[in-house]
Amino acid sequence: MGSTTFIADYHGLSTDASWAYRDDGNTVDSPVESEIVRARHLGDGVVDFRRGSRWADGRTEAVLDYALDAEFILQAWDIAGLEGEAELPLGSDQPEHGQSVSADGWKCKTATRGVGTTYYGVFEDVVQYDCSGDAGPAGSFIFALDVGLVHFQIGDYTLDLVAPW
Repeated sequence: MGSTTFIADYHGLSTDASWAYRDDGNTVDSPVESEIVRARHLGDGVVDFRRGSRWADGRTEAVLDYALDAEFILQAWDIAGLEGEAELPLGSDQPEHGQSVSADGWKCKTATRGVGTTYYGVFEDVVQYDCSGDAGPAGSFIFALDVGLVHFQIGDYTLDLVAPW
């Protein structure tokens, strides 16, 4: 019998959590410092993404706002040219492999205990949500154990972890 998985162990939304990403599509060469997208958890599930060598000096380029309850919900977004607000469930607070959740014009399927590869490295325990529909930023969201969002892909846009802070 397997152990219970909790999304709280994967989403990384703790006080003052921060990450560095690249969105240039290049996962081989070192990123250009001024082009790194730095993200910081502002509290209450809100993550602010800014481009530049320092988060404090950058202007907001993207925002993901999650609700953390019995379901793990994306409730607002401004990323990859898409902006909106709606309660879009990614999965439950206890994700299980093969689990599906849906809302009007939105559906996500969960994969657990998989492997995620990013510029930063290989993560051997991830929760992946593959979402489709026209209600929000449909694509793949990959969260790694004890790290947070390590990869997001929607169409031609890819956000890939450079480093967790």
